[in-house]
Amino acid sequence: MLRVGGLLGGEPLGSTDLGKFKKAGPHPQRPSAIWGVDFEAPVPTNRWWINLVLADGETVAKEATPNFVTLLFEDTLTFGARELVRTSRSIRSHGDLSVNVAWTSGATLADGSMVVPLVRGMPYASAIYTKMTPQLTFGASPIKMLNGQPPDAAKAVTAARLQFDLANGQTWVLYASAPVDVTVDGPTVRFVKPYDGVLRAAIVTADTAVVLDAYASRVPTGCSVQVTALGDRATLSFAFEAQGEGELLTMALPHHLEEGHLGGVARTKLSFSTLKGEMIGVVGDTWQVYEALPALEWGAPRPIAKEREDAVRAALAVDKEKVLGREAFPTPDPYGSGKEMAAAGRLALIADELGELATAAALRARLALKLEEWLSGAGPDALKYEPTYGGLVPTNGLLDRGADFGAGWYNDHHFHYGYFLYAAAAVGRKDPAWLHKWAPAISHLIRDIANPSRTDPLYPPQRFKDWYVGHSWASGLFPSASGRNQESVSEALNAWYGLALYGSALGDVRLRDLGRVMLATELRSGWKYWQIDKESTTYPAPYAQSGLATVVWSTKVDKSTWFGPNIEYAYGIQTMPVTPITELWLRPNWLRDTRSIWAPAMGTAAEEWRGILLMMSAINQPADAWRDALQLNRFDNGNTKTNVLYWIATRPPAGSAPSELPAFTPPPLDHTADISLL
Repeated sequence: MLRVGGLLGGEPLGSTDLGKFKKAGPHPQRPSAIWGVDFEAPVPTNRWWINLVLADGETVAKEATPNFVTLLFEDTLTFGARELVRTSRSIRSHGDLSVNVAWTSGATLADGSMVVPLVRGMPYASAIYTKMTPQLTFGASPIKMLNGQPPDAAKAVTAARLQFDLANGQTWVLYASAPVDVTVDGPTVRFVKPYDGVLRAAIVTADTAVVLDAYASRVPTGCSVQVTALGDRATLSFAFEAQGEGELLTMALPHHLEEGHLGGVARTKLSFSTLKGEMIGVVGDTWQVYEALPALEWGAPRPIAKEREDAVRAALAVDKEKVLGREAFPTPDPYGSGKEMAAAGRLALIADELGELATAAALRARLALKLEEWLSGAGPDALKYEPTYGGLVPTNGLLDRGADFGAGWYNDHHFHYGYFLYAAAAVGRKDPAWLHKWAPAISHLIRDIANPSRTDPLYPPQRFKDWYVGHSWASGLFPSASGRNQESVSEALNAWYGLALYGSALGDVRLRDLGRVMLATELRSGWKYWQIDKESTTYPAPYAQSGLATVVWSTKVDKSTWFGPNIEYAYGIQTMPVTPITELWLRPNWLRDTRSIWAPAMGTAAEEWRGILLMMSAINQPADAWRDALQLNRFDNGNTKTNVLYWIATRPPAGSAPSELPAFTPPPLDHTADISLL
């Protein structure tokens, strides 16, 4: 077994040499002052907390409708201080799963500050005070009881645990590092004197108070992620940085809690209902999240059915001419061109399998020329290195924030460059000399979307992947009241599949297994938070009846796509591009459970979308899909008739299920049992 240690971290994939990529001028959207005076590229542009530094940075009940589920927020509790200057807020540090925000009243933190650590999974709101006089406000709801007694505004109460019963029916507990003196006036809690220490607050019930009381003294301040791979297994270690005595309590999401996937922690009986389902409290400073890695296949895991091979071969003869002709690759933007290049790469791989070696070589030669144009920083929408935030962006996207799907503002790069990586891998599989020649340029694409190094001087680490939720985020430098979002999980999967194939073709085990780990986490998270089958409990009715979370946001899930509400759009954008890895993504049971929703669109959708729907249908009804696919003449620019027919011709016999990603079953861990007293 080959052990790959430290898939994250280590030396950068490349140097500061940009090759033929030109350097752009300063980004049109200047970094806000909230980034802090020490701002220096590269910085994250797509992290879950990026709203804190966009616009003014000011951007929980669950509401479910047939079209969306959203979390409704109100200012229930506000941390502040008498000396606090609102405009002094700035980012002080950030990590893989954390960010620390500080407000200051002096020149340094030691002169007077309130630092708020925001760490993935924390069940308390926390603030660390230095030489400030705290002041907290419970929205507009007056405090009816303080530690069991009606509050007296003229009389201070001294305690390290302060329980507030509010007029709105909520009960909050404030935990201090040591006994403090406070007064209460309506909804406001005022400290009598400056305070040095930690304050933590949590909303409690009779059932949750005992757990929250037990672990309030240990405060997370950061978290780093390490990833190791051993054969077809990987371990993600979430190492929380914390201060204070006792053990650390954090919250795990449903996909963490699936059998066999979470170790190193003890589970409690604390639970919270959230947008992603029921979270459970776990105790321990380091999580171990186990993942099974998908097998890496260039083609389907079964051959083309003999009786359908001639039809696939005939479609290839037609489709190859579109790639080899003068009008090949007509779309100038990186997303559209990327789809066209990946479709050409797919044709080359199918030609390999058919033994059409001359056709495969011709397709690769033409595809290589197009890739070289992009990798040389050429063309009307040339890629350039943007030095303000640190990334590779298209020229038009910098000039117009709405152009290229917002790519100049760091939206959707993993979708776009994932197609490039797949195309490069398809060329390099049979032309290693070309691949090694262009590897330095291709490394810039990888460093932009999936950089494993934390010391890279040009690109931030892991721009898109959120290791805590498992999936990726898009959005870039666009603020939103609903936070980050991602629409097309299938295109994110394509990015990490393309990375893994590229690493395999290059002979780079680190890149291959980094792609496989990113692929595995995106798959499990996508199954849990996007696909809604009959067994799913993630989303409530009536939204769950849609069968699909089309766009998942930080605080909302939506039924409609960015470009329209049609059913074929919603299901199609969660399916394309169809490649061998799609066999893992499109689960037969989910498609069977939702067929009544999407199947009618096969009779009404435009042909470009009908082809995608037929590929979905082929998983459970291959004979019908084959008959209808033969009649198609128009296809999405990331798809071809050859690919549609190949997919259907390589489906397993009706009634049998494709291979699925195996569950990870680690050795038994004694400390995973529930804590008996809490």
